[in-house]
Amino acid sequence: MSSRRFCSSCGKKGVVLHDNFCEECFWKDNNIIDFKQRKLEIAYCLTCYGPKLPTGWSKGIEQQEIPDVVGYAYMRNIIASPDVDIQVGEYSKINWLNPNPEFMITYIGISDNIDGFAPHREEIEVEIKLLGGICKACVRKKTGSHDVTVQLRAKDRSLSEKEIDIATKTVFSVANELFQESTDAYVSDIIENHGGVDIYLGSNSLADDFISHLKKIWIAHHEKNYKLVTEEKDNKRVYRITHLFRLPGVKGGEIVLYKKELYRVDRITSQSVRLIKYKDHTGIHIRDWENLTIPNPGPSSISKLVVSEDNQTSSYLLMDLANYDTEEVNKDQFPRILDIGEEVQLIIWENKYFLPI
Repeated sequence: MSSRRFCSSCGKKGVVLHDNFCEECFWKDNNIIDFKQRKLEIAYCLTCYGPKLPTGWSKGIEQQEIPDVVGYAYMRNIIASPDVDIQVGEYSKINWLNPNPEFMITYIGISDNIDGFAPHREEIEVEIKLLGGICKACVRKKTGSHDVTVQLRAKDRSLSEKEIDIATKTVFSVANELFQESTDAYVSDIIENHGGVDIYLGSNSLADDFISHLKKIWIAHHEKNYKLVTEEKDNKRVYRITHLFRLPGVKGGEIVLYKKELYRVDRITSQSVRLIKYKDHTGIHIRDWENLTIPNPGPSSISKLVVSEDNQTSSYLLMDLANYDTEEVNKDQFPRILDIGEEVQLIIWENKYFLPI
């Protein structure tokens, strides 16, 4: 080690350096561990206490074992190099009377791979929220194979992550509210399927309540189907019930056609799909969302310069900023007055120009 070398941050001499930094300065700007998510929501079985891990539902365990099982299972979400020793540290106290118990897990990382530096230790905390549900094994014990299924779909498109997240949080919230009154008010599984999700529930009353909550969020098509599964010894028929809840095939921000006019989807509400008309930027609410289509080919974008206006013909002279061609365009195509010399970004569709919304 040359006596001329010094820490590029603090200037300290006569110490071991790594990447031109002394030990203290190096660890100020470098971490050996991080976590992909600092907050996790994890389902656990209210019957056998098995948590749902990245690999699926775990076997039944004692309630007090949940933090330990979760802690080691989610070590895979720690970001660290292979030479870092990862350990599960302490867990915070859990209030099991809370419908959604929460606790903190402390993870410890230890690295001893820099010559001349002392072993380095770091800690990170991860917040865990447990959501009550029921595992597949307990569902079979309670109801056999006769699950109630809610199929959440959208017409001719995949559900967005936001839509799936809203539905998932809603069903767990409804299940938690009903579980105190009915032991079969549980969520057994949620599986992504055909661009949507299949949500398996313990009872049709939970499914009906869940559907009612969804109808307060989105307008949709709902149908309920029954399939005879078996007939028991006392001649009681057992049916498998499937709910289909299908959202509109459009989502916020998309350009659509409605009655041969161009619109932009503002949002989907519980009562309608709100559209904004490109011609005059007025908003409308429609319930017959099945009649909405995506224009094919769709509109394109073009830049124009407002060169002049002619009040006699009620038109603007617009110049294409790409090829400098000019053309007259009727003023009634735009919902506002365009200023002379203004550069506007327009949408063109079927030889008509529209101001963006």
